[in-house]
Amino acid sequence: MDQTISVKTKVMLLGFFDDKANMLRESARKAGFLGPIFVLEDNGFLPDDVTSIYHYFIRDALGAKPEGKARFFNEIEIPEYWSIEGNNNVATIYDMHRERGKIYYSNHDPLQRRLVKQVDWFSERGIRTSSDFYDKYGILYGRMTYDGEGQEFQMTWLSADQHEVLTQNKRTGDIIWNHDGKMKIYRNLTELTVAVLQEYERTNGVSISDVWYNSLSYPFFVSMIWKGQRVDGDCLFWQEAPRDDIPGNMQLIFDHKTETKKIFIQNLESYQRFIAAGMDATITSPLGFVFNYQKENLGRPEALICTNSDQVEHLEDIGKRYPKIHFHVCAITEMSQKLLRLGKLDNMSLYPSVSMTMVQELFQKCDYYLDINHGGQILDAVKTAYLYNQLIVGIEETAHNREYIAPEHIFTDWEKMCEYLDVVFEKHDLAEELATQKKRGMDESVVTYQKLLLDV
Repeated sequence: MDQTISVKTKVMLLGFFDDKANMLRESARKAGFLGPIFVLEDNGFLPDDVTSIYHYFIRDALGAKPEGKARFFNEIEIPEYWSIEGNNNVATIYDMHRERGKIYYSNHDPLQRRLVKQVDWFSERGIRTSSDFYDKYGILYGRMTYDGEGQEFQMTWLSADQHEVLTQNKRTGDIIWNHDGKMKIYRNLTELTVAVLQEYERTNGVSISDVWYNSLSYPFFVSMIWKGQRVDGDCLFWQEAPRDDIPGNMQLIFDHKTETKKIFIQNLESYQRFIAAGMDATITSPLGFVFNYQKENLGRPEALICTNSDQVEHLEDIGKRYPKIHFHVCAITEMSQKLLRLGKLDNMSLYPSVSMTMVQELFQKCDYYLDINHGGQILDAVKTAYLYNQLIVGIEETAHNREYIAPEHIFTDWEKMCEYLDVVFEKHDLAEELATQKKRGMDESVVTYQKLLLDV
């Protein structure tokens, strides 16, 4: 192949692939970003256009194109006469009465449950001996072994045909790549990542220039040592929780000791606190996400509540106060009699052990979401309500994911909340309220991303 590389491309380098990282990916793609996206974590449930650094040499460089689907919990092979018992959270493998394994599910999609990402195996003495890792194709791609004390010893990544490709010594951090009978050793994840990017350049005939990254750990280290000729300069997308100080590595950026020319803060409270801490505002700005809203809000008299607890703040009182509003209460588990008896109200529908199909129908049907359930959040309900353009209203004691709830829509108690609902339930056009909600969620346009990142 011609060794002269002229086509330049920017790369997105994600230290982790959580919800915010995926939202950044979706926003950039909608704006027209065509460059490669890599994530520096071992993750078998990534979107097709995102590649794990660890997995690159396993399949992408080998040209393998896996087919199939993720394994359901009862599709894991076990010895004869052993059994598997599972619920919505975890599954357990038994040899008679003795626990010999645990099956953990992927949480990449809250609407898909019991898909296997990891299986831990235990000795007869109950000590973890190994862990098997599965991907979205149902392929066993990796295995972790543990020492006699149950501590991590070695991680091995396997090709689609189950040959060893990468091996990492968990004590030293060294990573060994086996390829075509040759062996290469990388001292850490930074070195492996640089090798992957260089291999990507050679394979695709491009030159990687600017690095977009979301972590001041390994992605930042790669940005610091990457030799590519920059076009616009590297960008940090800060997605972590609010803090009152400026991280040391971020200070290096402000001191102009890196290739990073711009920092985008993707959490409104984080931005406000950084400014208060004296952050250099000339190279820093807030930047939200381009959301994929699922429907318009029509102001229909349908309200949704998702809960796995029967502790829902004054639900019966609220139901009686608004006879013209139909309340839909769903749970992914069975419901207690305390909740079930509310089904006697004409405007209250209950959905115990709700199906995922019904969940989607309810988010589509309802235009209000009441975040008034005590305990944990299920189904990523607040963000899902935000994406379905539901007006989200709650109280201080129960509000869950506040990044998507306007402060004006969170009240000190249920009675104050109802004073607000008295007004909005009579309206058919909630454009003003939803605009406030979207501002809180840091809603951005495609044009904003194109101007800031792609000079379009």
